[in-house]
Amino acid sequence: MRLFLAMAWRNVWRHRRRSVLTVMTIALGLAFNIFMRALGDGFHEQMVDNSVRAHIGHIQIHRAGYHDDPAITKTLPQPDRIRSAIESLPGVRGASFRVLGDGLASSAENSAGVSVVGVDPDEEPTVTTIHRAVIRGRYLERGQHKPCLIGERLAKTLQVDVGDSLVLLAQAADGSMAGEKYRVEGVFRSGAPELDRGVVYLVAEDAQELFVLPGRFSEAVILLDSSRAVDETARRLEAELAGLEVEVLPWYVVEPYIQQFIELDDAFFYVIVLILFIVISVGILNTILMSVFERVREFGVMMSLGMKPRQVVRLVVLEAFLLGVVGVVFGGLLGSAFTLYYEAAGMDFGAWAEGAAALGLTTTITYPKLTAANLFWSNTSVLLVVVLVAFYPAWHAARLEPVEAMRHV
Repeated sequence: MRLFLAMAWRNVWRHRRRSVLTVMTIALGLAFNIFMRALGDGFHEQMVDNSVRAHIGHIQIHRAGYHDDPAITKTLPQPDRIRSAIESLPGVRGASFRVLGDGLASSAENSAGVSVVGVDPDEEPTVTTIHRAVIRGRYLERGQHKPCLIGERLAKTLQVDVGDSLVLLAQAADGSMAGEKYRVEGVFRSGAPELDRGVVYLVAEDAQELFVLPGRFSEAVILLDSSRAVDETARRLEAELAGLEVEVLPWYVVEPYIQQFIELDDAFFYVIVLILFIVISVGILNTILMSVFERVREFGVMMSLGMKPRQVVRLVVLEAFLLGVVGVVFGGLLGSAFTLYYEAAGMDFGAWAEGAAALGLTTTITYPKLTAANLFWSNTSVLLVVVLVAFYPAWHAARLEPVEAMRHV
């Protein structure tokens, strides 16, 4: 094997310029693959994190059937037991119990349909970042006269600002029509259009009074230390709450369009990778074929001296493998260095700010995320493609007739 390795290494660098160009093709293709995969991973993680921290949390608990039919009367059974079950779980960063309903927000100038979200002013900041999104006024506080928090777009629609009055009309849980006046305590800009133009936040007790739901909650929202623990934590919660008529839903069930977008984006990435592999394959195939055609007589001599066809295949594939290894080493280093730089500095996609907001991104700065899985699969797949492509010219060389090959000029 050592002899074959030495022969293969010598043959690889017999035509240095051609080999260097082939190595560059492999290296640049691999570096591009590593960076694009890291950029996609960073973008997806940021999109999920922004959506989770904006409103939905990692896990939501409702009464069974609420997600498919969010009726206001479907409130959580035994909220104290649910709270205790959440507090007993490891890796929980925060939890918030909410009151949810729909209503009509009216001002002296205009009106708009809104979603009403009643929150505990102390609990909600442990789950979402809405308290940090306030751009005018201040966040909700208990003890004030019915404060509310609205999005910037809704404030423009209703032509109200901090200190102005807002009337909410809604159908209560008992079937009656409810109406109450609230004071705009703050205006927020979350970056998520559906929140900024269509949500009114109230103190939970005020929302319970509006919807006639004394001491009752519509959902519990949980934020975890890591999104990787979502499935395991959801399973443990279901076991803890066995016997209660509740549904425990991960974020990707609550907002399936996010997961669907990630899957679609991954599919697009795989198309790009396929094109990239075709380019690399053509480069390798051209290099190895030219090498084989130039050495027909040499192969004839070796086979006449006793080299078997399978040894010819091994030699040619080994040459391709060595080219691939050199290309993978340089490509891996280049791709990692490029990715790590932008992982620290970030990439500004300000030109696509509106599109980013529609996807739930509150910032246009994206940070690629380099992972061990990315490096392993990128390097392995490129090297595998190089070796597989080499089998055709190797098979061609192995089929040469020694006498005819030695006469080749």
